[in-house]
Amino acid sequence: AVVNVLEYEIQRQTELLNSGGTVARETRTWDEGRGESFSMRSKEEAHDYRFFPEPDLAPVEPGQAWIAEIKATLPELPDIKRRRYVEEYGLPLYDAELISGNREMADFFDKTLQYYKDPKAISNWLMGEVSRLNNQAETGFDKLRFSPQQLGELLAMIDNGQISTKIAKTVLEEMFASGTAPAS
Repeated sequence: AVVNVLEYEIQRQTELLNSGGTVARETRTWDEGRGESFSMRSKEEAHDYRFFPEPDLAPVEPGQAWIAEIKATLPELPDIKRRRYVEEYGLPLYDAELISGNREMADFFDKTLQYYKDPKAISNWLMGEVSRLNNQAETGFDKLRFSPQQLGELLAMIDNGQISTKIAKTVLEEMFASGTAPAS
């Protein structure tokens, strides 16, 4: 019966729209014997839905303290995070959008900043080499075998002249595969 209703309504509404009509907001019923639907009532306004309060439920009036407590436990929303990345860290909008759009990448970025203080270098490595390795392995930032601290150590080794960027990419591949620390 449901299939018949759907097929009928698809046909009815298609014909109505093709003839220049509009589909009314209404409740319809199905007559299986006649094989057609017909209007029961229109619902043009919210008051047509006839909402009634539930008498068995007590009204809920949350206090401001409880609301503040709940807000404090909510994670930072991607739009706010993106704005923070641009304003606080000076990241280009493209980088901020890409990182904030992936919760695991954003978490890894934020944690790496605790160990290495160049946000642009971190974003370059996360969006570049780390993402490349993730894509090849068909995995995500939440499955990385190395820690944000280890990535920070690797980037510091480049800054200190201990290794070149080319060697750092090779070290990163080993970190990705085994989880070993960059200095190992």
